[in-house]
Amino acid sequence: MTTDVSTTTDTPSTRPIHAKELGERFLPSHPRAAIVRSLFQLMSSKDMVGDEWERAYWCDAFGQWVHSGPIVPTLPAASAAVDPRTARLKFFVVVMDGVPEWRGRFAGLLGPLLAGSQSARLFADAGLPAEPGFVRELFNRIAQRVLPSRGDPRKLSALLLRWFRTEDDATWLATARRDVLYDVIGLMFESDAQRATAIRHLRVAMIEAVAMLAARVSGLGLAPEIGERLADGPVFALPFVRLPRACDALALDPGGDRSTASDLALCSARSVLDECRQAVATVLDHLEQSGVSVDLVFRLELITAQLQRLEELVAILVPEFSTSTTVDLPQFFSAITEGERERRSIRSLFRQNSGRLARKIIERAGHSGDHYITATRREWYAMLASAGGGGVLMAGTATMKFLALSVRSSPFVGGLLSSLNYAGSFLAMQLCGFTLATKQPSVTAAALARSLEDNSAPRTVGGSRVRRIECLVEMIARITRSQFAAAIGNISMVIPATLGVDRVWQMRTGHHVVDHQQAQQVVESLHLYQSGTIAYGALGGVFLWSASIAAGWLENWAVYNKLPQAIEFNHRLVRTVGRRGAARLSRWFAHGISGFGGNLTLGLLLGLAPVFGTFFGLPIDVRHVTLSTGALTLAGASLGTHAVLHAAFAWAIAGVAVIGLLNFGVSFVLALSVALSARGVPRGEVRFLVRMTLSLFFRRPWEFLYPPKRAG
Repeated sequence: MTTDVSTTTDTPSTRPIHAKELGERFLPSHPRAAIVRSLFQLMSSKDMVGDEWERAYWCDAFGQWVHSGPIVPTLPAASAAVDPRTARLKFFVVVMDGVPEWRGRFAGLLGPLLAGSQSARLFADAGLPAEPGFVRELFNRIAQRVLPSRGDPRKLSALLLRWFRTEDDATWLATARRDVLYDVIGLMFESDAQRATAIRHLRVAMIEAVAMLAARVSGLGLAPEIGERLADGPVFALPFVRLPRACDALALDPGGDRSTASDLALCSARSVLDECRQAVATVLDHLEQSGVSVDLVFRLELITAQLQRLEELVAILVPEFSTSTTVDLPQFFSAITEGERERRSIRSLFRQNSGRLARKIIERAGHSGDHYITATRREWYAMLASAGGGGVLMAGTATMKFLALSVRSSPFVGGLLSSLNYAGSFLAMQLCGFTLATKQPSVTAAALARSLEDNSAPRTVGGSRVRRIECLVEMIARITRSQFAAAIGNISMVIPATLGVDRVWQMRTGHHVVDHQQAQQVVESLHLYQSGTIAYGALGGVFLWSASIAAGWLENWAVYNKLPQAIEFNHRLVRTVGRRGAARLSRWFAHGISGFGGNLTLGLLLGLAPVFGTFFGLPIDVRHVTLSTGALTLAGASLGTHAVLHAAFAWAIAGVAVIGLLNFGVSFVLALSVALSARGVPRGEVRFLVRMTLSLFFRRPWEFLYPPKRAG
């Protein structure tokens, strides 16, 4: 839109201008428009000549006027549309050119800020994390959120944040008309000498920022945790050592319009920057193979951001430095303001730095899930037998649970005993090679996500894509029937094993493991809709998924800290068991650390969650399908056949079935969604996979329960 503003430049009288006169002189077609009144109020504010904080308030008001002030009236001519913010700035420039008093106020307010601010800190700090470590940066951002902070009014970065508060504001700055922006900047200086002084000051600040950034990148890049993941070689050959010298060799000229850097210095600086980026990529690749640290990933991301900022500054100072795109000041300041908002966001900090760790944890869980997926009938029967052994152990766990309840103790001690009971049973199950069905969904979902990512892309037409999806559908069928075998094995053995334990206990003590009152409580607590069975079953699924995350995190932590290598080459251990024994122990530790962490975590969650619920007055409890089956079996043995045939017991059986569905379903959905998100699998690929899976299920549902002959 074209603004209907007069370009009258007649010398006004020395008397103050009034709102009516302002409209008649500069907007004669709409002398009473809201834009006229708002600008008059803005430029007549006493904050413009107040102290530094009052001037900061005026800067806030000016930014608000530019971004959300009244619309400038337009001519009816059909012309190209202009952003309302640009139109307001154009109107502001015209008025300032015609009202010297206001222009003097504006220049007196903003000119000294540009010429006297700590601009080097702006160019080197704004939009970049303030701390060199993830934890320190996290606490710094939390403190910024909690503690009141206005920002130093003498800093140019604070001014930019007051003027460009949202992402849309920063985007507009990068794309706005350059002639209008430079006209506004020109209003900040009362003479060409002041303008030249400010430009020289900003140029010196950029040169200082280049030196600061080069030193910071060098310090971060020479940290031991980064150096030990790079190729061995002389320290002076490292790009992080050579970077400050390469920047000094540019011989940037503070007073000239351009740099005196030679072509050789430019090529050397470009080469060193590329080598620094390659070193960062090498360390990231090493982390993919040997475990991820959030703190180290944060430092690498910080180095990358600082290298980007350094390159942008040199490209502004030396246009010949950039061989791809040209960076101008509005784009640069737009990127700074956007980065400054990101720097204050806690969510952004986690999103940018925990994604790689989440991916690695899910990947570790996926590797653990591979051996839970059967392909042949022989493997299916092996899974059935392994799960049967797990069911026998769970019978003992359910029995010990009720025996622990008979011990008089505080709620915390009771919860701790339950946790030790569960964790000990799960660990014994792992050492014996048995299977717990409810542990499978979270780890097999991670394995499925990895396969989906490996097969998901580049989309091709016709048969090749369909064939890849068919392979994934077959994998889903294998996961489903493996899960079915494990569930059948657990349930089919926990019932007779529990009855056997109760019978032996009755023969030795003369009474059942569970007395009549406890049995009634068990039946009531498992009722499908008259208890919290549904919510507690879903919470059990969340805990099962959480245990798999803990298992993946612990394995990643052990690999990152090289614990298997530390065990294998421990001198005392080698002297005790020999090199081969230490090597076998190292392999056993590396293979089992994930399971140990997951089993211990699951045991603690199942046992202590009710205790914490009681402590906080919340009705929190957990239902695990195999343990609930064992508990209901003990209750049925105590109540007798007549009670088992009662409707209340049937509802309890239905509750156990729903618990099983929720345990499996919730943990699988959570694990799959997190794994897909961490791996960046396209949603369209997932939807297509779901359609193909449903199609196979309706055509051959038995393949989701039992392996076909061709699989054997």
